[in-house]
Amino acid sequence: MTIHQYIEIAHFKTLPEVTEEALLSANAALSAQQAQNVPGFIGRELLRENDGSWFVILRMRDQASMESFLQNARKAPTAEMRAFGALLEKSSMRLEFANLRFAI
Repeated sequence: MTIHQYIEIAHFKTLPEVTEEALLSANAALSAQQAQNVPGFIGRELLRENDGSWFVILRMRDQASMESFLQNARKAPTAEMRAFGALLEKSSMRLEFANLRFAI
């Protein structure tokens, strides 16, 4: 069986004063909000690099779900999105998108 997902990989640094605990808490709140309210949402993982930068991997059912989510997020970001975004160093943000296929 082949699984298909569409993913966004966001690489960023936090603002210098942001603690790991604050970022983890904001990410948990955002993940819970997305799981309940975003059609096509599969999952969200937060990973820390050895250099202190971070990755968020957002997994959606398909590209159309991701595009719809991003369009809505730009128009009307949720309180959880704004809270998470307030912790990031905006100039460090890089986004990549990919189709993910794997066999199980």
